Parts: sequence; structure tokens; C-alpha cells
Amino acid sequence: MDVEFELGSVGQKDIAFDEFWAAYPRKQDKKKARAKWGRLSLSVKQTILDDIQTRFQGIEKRFIPMPTTYINGERWEDEIIKPEDRNGTNQQDTRSRAKRVSDELDRIAAESLAREKAAT
Repeated sequence: MDVEFELGSVGQKDIAFDEFWAAYPRKQDKKKARAKWGRLSLSVKQTILDDIQTRFQGIEKRFIPMPTTYINGERWEDEIIKPEDRNGTNQQDTRSRAKRVSDELDRIAAESLAREKAAT
């Protein structure tokens, strides 16, 4: 999808850049972000505001793209990956795997101890 540009619709209330800036979790390169925001259509601006309410929940700030990167890349079109699915696993899978590893280590330790006792 190409970014829609608005040529200044008369009678439509524009979504202020300040509203976007307040909602966006990473504050860098404000001047460039303001310029890019000004070229977006009203519908894209609303889509962006809706998207950023959920997209960055649970994400460390260092992994959030700069506002200009988000706008230029039309990142509101990207798939939203839940925090628990980011590494291909969720917490339950991780706990399950940790339990299996722990059980296996216990089994190996018990077998090793039994071999040592048998050798003496």
C-alpha cells in the first residue's frame, strides 16, 4: 500500500502531530517525524494512532523503531507479534522445556552416582 497524502481537506479536523508524539513511545527526530506526519492522510493518521496503542506494549524502548522509520516503512501494516511469541516460544513452553532439562539432569546424576557406587 502506498502512503496516502492529504492535500488539506477543508472541513475535516486534522489529527494533530502532538497527539501522535504523545502516544508514540520513542521520542527521537521530532522535526522529521512532524514533516512526515503532515503528508499523511487523515485515515492513515487515525490508523497509526490506533496501531501504536497496542503494537509496542511489552517491548523494550530500544527495540521500538524511530517515529520516522515507523512512518516511512508503513509499519502499521506489519504483523503484530505478541511479546510471548517473539522468540518463537511463550513462557509456558519455556517452563516446560526447563522442567524436561532439569528432569534429564537429575536422571543423569542419579545414573552417574549409581555407577560410582557399583564401581566401589
